[in-house]
Amino acid sequence: ALLYEGTTILVTAGGTQESIDPVRYIGNRSSGKMGYAIAEQAARMGAKGILVSAPTSLPIPSGVDFISVDS
Repeated sequence: ALLYEGTTILVTAGGTQESIDPVRYIGNRSSGKMGYAIAEQAARMGAKGILVSAPTSLPIPSGVDFISVDS
């Protein structure tokens, strides 16, 4: 049996931006690489992986449910 079979794992990834007024925002430049790698590995180990990610240039890992967000 796989280690995480029957388990759901939620992972967040990527940089986010949060508006503070019409022209300014607070953000970070996270690449999302770590979150994508964790989600992919969790799926390989039998988990139902859910990846919630800000926009990145990374491909969506196979076997993972993907939700795109802006902030």
